[in-house]
Amino acid sequence: DIEYDYTLYRHRFAQSCMNDALHEKALEHWEFILDKTTDEDLKKSALSSIFTCNHQLGKVDKAHAVLDTIMSVYPHETEWFAKRAMLYGAQRKYFEALQEYEKLLDRTEPVNRERALIGYDELAIGFVKTLTELHRVEDAMKMTNRWLELNPQSEMGIYYAVNLSAHKKDFDTMERYALLGISSGEN
Repeated sequence: DIEYDYTLYRHRFAQSCMNDALHEKALEHWEFILDKTTDEDLKKSALSSIFTCNHQLGKVDKAHAVLDTIMSVYPHETEWFAKRAMLYGAQRKYFEALQEYEKLLDRTEPVNRERALIGYDELAIGFVKTLTELHRVEDAMKMTNRWLELNPQSEMGIYYAVNLSAHKKDFDTMERYALLGISSGEN
């Protein structure tokens, strides 16, 4: 089939463009593939790549719209919640980002929860650090409290909670988190 072969050709070309960070050019090819192919794997690859291109090009609204489509077509795939969390983080919508990642955690099988919590911790660390650097200590503390409600054993969560409490001169809260760290085996 000539159209299928041409679609595969465009697929290889789109991947090459992506490798060379030519996202605008790649986007044209991915959209063509999405429009022409009936192959489900190619459609999924195209949707994922269209998201990536839009994200890399700073087209956040389009990236969100593509995620909406992906999440409606593949509702059981939790990785897309992490992608949306990443988008919100890039927009400096830190609380929304964590909320989106929490949706991923809600859908994660118990056997994979520990690994998913590591991803949550990594997001929270970056966001709390940024908020602290921006002197948004109240927001950083609020986020840290939320973080520790979800993962009370997080070493870095406890670390930030103790330090932010000390910064705010809230010594009762500082002591409570320090004791939590001691009781969970963290120093």
